[in-house]
Amino acid sequence: MQIGFLSTLAAGVLAAGLAHAQDAAQGGKVFKKCKSCHMVGEGAKNRVGPNLTGVIGRPAGSMDGYKYSKSMLAAGTAGLLWHEDNVFA
Repeated sequence: MQIGFLSTLAAGVLAAGLAHAQDAAQGGKVFKKCKSCHMVGEGAKNRVGPNLTGVIGRPAGSMDGYKYSKSMLAAGTAGLLWHEDNVFA
């Protein structure tokens, strides 16, 4: 269940960011609902969810210092990389 929630949340955050890539104010507004669990940017830390800075190109379950579910770790071990095609799908 945790992997589904995290994947859905990350996809929503990143999709919203893509849709508003040229409108920083709108992107910040969209991210407000996510920032209680996630941080992004310089100095970002893990919270309830992992730090999303640089998530594109990163293997699933690989943010140092975050305790992932077994299924998320297995997905990363199996080769799942976060990239636009799978995040935005």
